[in-house]
Amino acid sequence: MPSKTAIIAYRFHVLSGHQQLFDLVEDRICTAYREGFSVVEITRIIGSKKADYAHAVLVKHRVINQGKRGRPAKDSVPPVLATYLSRRSLSFAKWCAGWEFDIWDAGHAIRENADGPVLDAVRRDFPGCYVKMRKLKEYPDYVHPPQCPSNKLEANVIWDEEELCYRAEKVENRTVRGYGLSMEDAIRNLKVSHNFGLMLVRLEAGCRI
Repeated sequence: MPSKTAIIAYRFHVLSGHQQLFDLVEDRICTAYREGFSVVEITRIIGSKKADYAHAVLVKHRVINQGKRGRPAKDSVPPVLATYLSRRSLSFAKWCAGWEFDIWDAGHAIRENADGPVLDAVRRDFPGCYVKMRKLKEYPDYVHPPQCPSNKLEANVIWDEEELCYRAEKVENRTVRGYGLSMEDAIRNLKVSHNFGLMLVRLEAGCRI
């Protein structure tokens, strides 16, 4: 049986509209992937540094495979790509799963610097790595984050007489809210609503979906 704390937290999660936002963002991520955007491109579009969230969403909805777990076999990860994968919190196996590449074939193609779909994926996901591999003087074309409204958040916090808790509202858009037993909790939940709302705007603008 859930604890009292968990029940209270869930109530504010529902009041703040988080589940609807989570569902919408996950739906758009899956749509973007099906439209041809990669896991890393989607990550760039939503303004995140780490790709583990987008990857987990796609795995959850069975759009892609998880990728082999555990320590990678010796020499399976091309050294030239290791740093770039680490920055995005992706294993080589997960990156390959996102592109539906065989891990050994992909590793061989990168080590051999061979033209084809694997190197094209490197160009799209890790243009800096591609520049080094190809000894280019300028970056190739790749998907950039969209120009979106500022992520600055200003809020008003009031006591909600109906819900008997604090309600934090975004000044620019009062429909973006967060609820909590304390002002801090309400603001924390507002930040979640705000951040996922921004993800939704970015996905719709960057992927035109």
